[in-house]
Amino acid sequence: MSVSKLESLPNEILTDIFEKYINGLDLLICVNFQQNRRFDELIRRCQRLRFNFIQCHKDDFRFCFGLLPAYIDRIEELAISEENAPGQIYAFLSRHPTFELFTRLRTLYFHFDYNTLDVDYIHTALESLSQLNIHTLSIKAMNIKDNSEFEYEITRLFQLQSLKCLTIKGSWTRMNWDNLEYAESNIEYLAISGIGFRLQDFEYILQFIPHLKYFDCEITNTSYTRHFREIGKKSSKTKDKLKYRLRTLILSLPENSSLTLDMLTTYFNYMPDLHHLEIKTDAELLDADAWKMCFETSLPSLTRFSLRTTTSFANTTNVESVLRSFQNSYWIEKKNFNIIIADHEALAYDYLEVDQIKPPARYKYDQPVTGCWMAPNRTIDNSMVTIDKSINLAIGDKNCISSCPFYYDNVKYLVVANVNLSILSWLTTYVNCSQIKHLSITSTDNRTNILSSLLACVTTVLSLSISFDLIIANSEIFMTTNICVKHLDTSINQHPFNEQDIILLGQCFPYVEHLKIKTSDLFNVPLLKTYVKRLHSLTFEMQQKDQWFGDNYRKQMWEYNLKRELKFFFNIKDSTMTVWIDAAAYEDPYWQRYAKEQSATNSDNKNKKKSRFSFPNFFK
Repeated sequence: MSVSKLESLPNEILTDIFEKYINGLDLLICVNFQQNRRFDELIRRCQRLRFNFIQCHKDDFRFCFGLLPAYIDRIEELAISEENAPGQIYAFLSRHPTFELFTRLRTLYFHFDYNTLDVDYIHTALESLSQLNIHTLSIKAMNIKDNSEFEYEITRLFQLQSLKCLTIKGSWTRMNWDNLEYAESNIEYLAISGIGFRLQDFEYILQFIPHLKYFDCEITNTSYTRHFREIGKKSSKTKDKLKYRLRTLILSLPENSSLTLDMLTTYFNYMPDLHHLEIKTDAELLDADAWKMCFETSLPSLTRFSLRTTTSFANTTNVESVLRSFQNSYWIEKKNFNIIIADHEALAYDYLEVDQIKPPARYKYDQPVTGCWMAPNRTIDNSMVTIDKSINLAIGDKNCISSCPFYYDNVKYLVVANVNLSILSWLTTYVNCSQIKHLSITSTDNRTNILSSLLACVTTVLSLSISFDLIIANSEIFMTTNICVKHLDTSINQHPFNEQDIILLGQCFPYVEHLKIKTSDLFNVPLLKTYVKRLHSLTFEMQQKDQWFGDNYRKQMWEYNLKRELKFFFNIKDSTMTVWIDAAAYEDPYWQRYAKEQSATNSDNKNKKKSRFSFPNFFK
């Protein structure tokens, strides 16, 4: 909507738009102080503001951060994150070590990397939440090692009396949930993943969070390591609380799980009001008659059921017999009861690493599907079965996904190898391409109209993974397409990064904000400022000896010295560096130094036949 159209709206509607629908970041940058005194006055009068700094441009963050104190007591929703913005949490907590001044804060998204700042910063920030009336809280903790103090801070969150919705994602293997026994929690929505979570912890949650209505968890261990506490031994008062609360349960079970349907039924007996059940597992839980008995005796209110598993438990011959066992009148009449069996291709594309966290069980179900089967079949005359579950697809010559007669209505990630006319025809017939947000193209037919036709179908794609060679070969297509790519990954293979390449990137993808490359030529990185003007972050693979990174102490010392020397914020994960882009990042002599060192190393490699890069000599 243009400014002139906004100006025609009454003050009440404008205030409602500013408070509910516009990110405070955009409000201050695009609207405030733009020679419109009426807008400026309305913004000053707003009492409910939301600031989302996730993946924002560093200059925008710095500008709004300086103005934040004027609005701090009116912010109801705040989102800060290290994702594609390394150093953001440190910068924020350096100025605001606690959230106490955010007196109206109700929703907080707090996503941090434990490697980038002192532990005390995190503890102080989390402790301050007890002074606020937080309603919704999302914690994503990357690179957390087993830490008893941090575990204690997490369990204390359950004691926040105002808290209704809590999401915890992490990457640590152990967690002591025993302290929940002393919590008086009012949480109704809870999601836990990537954290050590045992079967008895699942039991603890059910017992000591009596108001829980929605529970999504990943059980990493089904064995008991302490005294078994049966739900049935609890008081009748506790059982009554469980009996009428939980309505949605989503379970992800570990590989080679020994959990049986009888064991699950023990818990289902105290969930008679459960309406929605989803289970993701490799365990052999595909007994149609046993599930029917469970539904009739333990889950009388269930209206939606989904069991997703893989073919790892059996060969494809057994899959067909399993599917037939669900093809009876009982299952066919249950319109929202489905069994999905899939093959997953183990790909290592970084763009599939959602939030840069890979829970051991759940991440497997986010990998691209190369084969899929579904039961029961409710179609007539062999028409297509619609799968509305979120499924990522991998289409290629060596998988059987194209032979499965389903219509995939909710595909978010699509990996396409060898794009040709046959694959294009299949996609447009069997996939709702308008839902695809992330696309990876590994190769394509030489006929340019094939790629052009594919891009015309996936108009909502925001993230694209493609080789640089394909961009060069099809540059005219990308220049005329309507897709608005924000995340571009060209690191499928190594490529040059000269000025002509950078100019071409800017012309083909003028809206790209996050770029990942794989090149040894970083000398021209400062040119991105001129030709790729919307860039927020740059990720590139560093050339190093893998053996060197095995020495954690030397790696930590090298990173420590590098952070002291460089003028920009960055994060290193495995062999890749992510830089939060601003003017200082472009002006830093690091790029020229890197290029000279790389050139010297390559010359030395020709003589000594060693690896391309040596970190100990990096800053000589």
